[in-house]
Amino acid sequence: MRPLMQMNIDGLKRHFAASQGDTRQLAVLEDELMHRKTPSARALLAQVQRTRARSGAGGLPNTTAAASSSEVTRPNSGAPSAPMAAEIVSNAHCRCKELRATFTEEGELLARWGMTPTLPDAVRAATVAAWREILKSSATCDGRTITQFDRDMARAAELRSRAT
Repeated sequence: MRPLMQMNIDGLKRHFAASQGDTRQLAVLEDELMHRKTPSARALLAQVQRTRARSGAGGLPNTTAAASSSEVTRPNSGAPSAPMAAEIVSNAHCRCKELRATFTEEGELLARWGMTPTLPDAVRAATVAAWREILKSSATCDGRTITQFDRDMARAAELRSRAT
């Protein structure tokens, strides 16, 4: 039996957010996602599996036992409880730290200005020119200054030249 079979991907994502601390619900969700083939379902399956691995509840669930349990319920559509919300925020901070660890210094400098190291040179040059115009016409732009921009671009160029 697949208790989550009728849910679309948005419902499954809400179920995942609401089930962060519930290993049984995560097991049922993982089982359901194993039956789905769309890229968004596969991406959610990877998130569920990472969450279960971090909680020490990895592996495939016993779907028969899980499906017959009275604990398997559809998530409510309301906001998560305060402890669950705190855990969601904590998990988001962990994911953010993991992501930041993958950034290079050049990547972090460019990201401040909406760019990445993999931008084609022509796009990068156009973006730099656009930022220069924006920053020239305003003393500050969301706390950004032409001085900071020039400093960041010079440092990014230095880092890029060292890498090649």
